[in-house]
Amino acid sequence: ILSMMPSNDSYFTGELTKSCMPTPAICAIIIIFLDNSLSSSWILFKSRLVLFISLGSISALYIALKCLNIGKDDEVIIPVQTFIATAEAVRMCGARPIMVDVNNYSVIDVNKLEDKITKKTKAIIPVHLYGNVCNMDKIIEIAKKHDLEIVEDCAQAHGSEYKGKRVP
Repeated sequence: ILSMMPSNDSYFTGELTKSCMPTPAICAIIIIFLDNSLSSSWILFKSRLVLFISLGSISALYIALKCLNIGKDDEVIIPVQTFIATAEAVRMCGARPIMVDVNNYSVIDVNKLEDKITKKTKAIIPVHLYGNVCNMDKIIEIAKKHDLEIVEDCAQAHGSEYKGKRVP
């Protein structure tokens, strides 16, 4: 899946370039569908319509960040302890991953999160890891205070719960 993602925005312009490795047909169909959906404003964020992507961690994170217009010179906060896909998806968008230390449960330390926010910060990617769940109430509070987007990474949180509900 990693090889299907370009180092530029060619999938979002509908053009497949030589910089892309050959991809499975189903991935190409999904990307073309996504491209058409984005250009037709079919996908709505901050509303009821949500897109679930299952192309692998890096692809899903990359597409989510692109849909939020994360790009060159932006910063995205991520935990220091995570799978490489988290930082790579941010870099693929042209943005800079900003690392925040983790707590004793190996998830982002919300007490250190706000210190890393700058004028360039556009989003936070909390990563639920090893079945441990981030303090989403505090992360949402901080994100609202600073007008930041949240891209919740639940790839390693199968069956985990936060306040009695399964994480997405």
